[in-house]
Amino acid sequence: MPLTARKPLAALLTATVAGAAAAAVAPAAATATAAAVPNVDVLLELRHERGLHRFVRAVSDPTSPRYRQHRSIEQLVARYGASKADRRAATRWLAGQGLEASTGVDGTFLTVHTDAATAAELFPAPAGARAKVTTDAGATRAAAVPAALDGVVTGATVLDTAPVYRGAATTRQAPAEQLQLPTKHGSLRTRTGTPAGCAAATGTSPGMPFAAFTPNQYLEAYGHADLHRRGLTGKGVRMALIEIDGFDPQDIATFAACFDKRVPPIHAHAVGMKKLLPPGDETTLDLEVIVAAAPGLEAIDVYEGGASAADLLQTLRGALADPKTRPDVISMSLGQCEATMFDATQQAKAMNMLLALAAGSGITTVASAGDQGSTACSADHGNSAIPVVNVNFPASSPYVTGVGGTNLTLDAKNRIVDEITWNDSPAIFAGTGGGLSLVNDRPWWQRGDGLRPGANSGIARVVPDVAALADLIPGYAIYCTAAGACTSKDAPAGGWTSVGGTSAAAPLTGAAFALMDEAARRKGQGDLGLVNPLIYRLGQAKSPVYTDVTSGNNDLGAMIPAAAYGGSPAGCCPASKGYDPVTGWGSIKVDAFNDAALAAGRR
Repeated sequence: MPLTARKPLAALLTATVAGAAAAAVAPAAATATAAAVPNVDVLLELRHERGLHRFVRAVSDPTSPRYRQHRSIEQLVARYGASKADRRAATRWLAGQGLEASTGVDGTFLTVHTDAATAAELFPAPAGARAKVTTDAGATRAAAVPAALDGVVTGATVLDTAPVYRGAATTRQAPAEQLQLPTKHGSLRTRTGTPAGCAAATGTSPGMPFAAFTPNQYLEAYGHADLHRRGLTGKGVRMALIEIDGFDPQDIATFAACFDKRVPPIHAHAVGMKKLLPPGDETTLDLEVIVAAAPGLEAIDVYEGGASAADLLQTLRGALADPKTRPDVISMSLGQCEATMFDATQQAKAMNMLLALAAGSGITTVASAGDQGSTACSADHGNSAIPVVNVNFPASSPYVTGVGGTNLTLDAKNRIVDEITWNDSPAIFAGTGGGLSLVNDRPWWQRGDGLRPGANSGIARVVPDVAALADLIPGYAIYCTAAGACTSKDAPAGGWTSVGGTSAAAPLTGAAFALMDEAARRKGQGDLGLVNPLIYRLGQAKSPVYTDVTSGNNDLGAMIPAAAYGGSPAGCCPASKGYDPVTGWGSIKVDAFNDAALAAGRR
């Protein structure tokens, strides 16, 4: 599937991003240039076979005779990757320039870490390149391929080493006494239904002034609990988390003890670093949601790495590298504003290559759609945004299931009475990501009947595909002692707190697919792999496997400061009947979707 950067829009958008960022952040940050960052990463795409996407389509299309007949990553790389001769030629030439190139399981993209001056000399901007405009995410640029590598390297990009990815775990940003619940402020609601667990987690505390949803509630609401009652808990299935912070194992153990859950073996891997990252709320949340939803997993592997574009590529490579620990499901609760990727097209192609390899080998990948509504470009440390309608990558990848956010009203048996779009304005700048991709084209599975015309028409990939609970209030009850992220004046040591965000919705959905992989294996079927073609086929057939979310929107534009060119609606996006670019097809009824997936596997 080709990737296209829509150039006229790219120039306009990048200029808008730069101007808004200058008004929204400190002048020193807004005027940073590549010269201020001494080191860069150069990403080089090697010549390779372009048929991988056709293979992924064949094994992911429920109507194909090859449905779920996946191949190993090694087999796919041998068929579709770069030749060993080309890899040797490129690495030898780079070594002759004093540069060490690293690659990964894909063997198709080389990464070189060097200083900006060397990169400028060996990989200058191509002739006719437009002037570089710096954004809040740092400077990146297209690069010319050296003549010595013509015919071996097909594209190059220089990437700033500044962090561009951020997590999507969100805590409340307004004092409890200022929030008059249940309905005055957007989608914020008091907890409904019947909680269960230890007293410290089911009530309120200094770190959790509003009672949060407990695992029994969201698992019953979405149908995970029904699969548990069938004996499906994830046995034999392995999940991987791609993270930019760490966790404290004792926090996970405390959470599991409170809710009487088994903790699967958890293995932490530092990628590109000498030691693991300090604990944070992001990884803690992801792990605790997975422990609740899939306690029988064979293992959970946590791959911790840096937040730059090259870092994330290396971390994802790390997760796929070892066949003995290769996951069946990958969850990524992080994202990069697509507006910062126009000068880094190789970055998106490299990530999509890895994600396609994962899909072709039967791995399901989910990613959070983001927590800043339809305006995904961060400003002011994430407490606001710049007024550019935008979505997050990698949720926008055609090989990823993007997961948006909702809020729930439950009855006494924890069944869904109402589900609404997550949008906490005007009290809190927080809401589900969603809209049209500026980087990825419309994939083959996102076409046809059932896709509402208008905002999501055209040739662009639309995000998200499905949605799940993400609102900050009630939020998810978690146990976290990570300094800064989970501590406060009222709770200096941390403890039980309420956290929301599509960071929770993504692993909850990923864990559901892990349960379905176990169910498929019991029937002798292949793993789900890229599940989006099945998601859209069931949606277009009006199969009763979703709770359709038809109310609300994810427009936070009016909350963006006027000084940053905000103060009025951004213009995207409303929820509607059927598919919409806010909550996708809605939330998954996990038990019903599992049955439909088994039926598709039989065919």
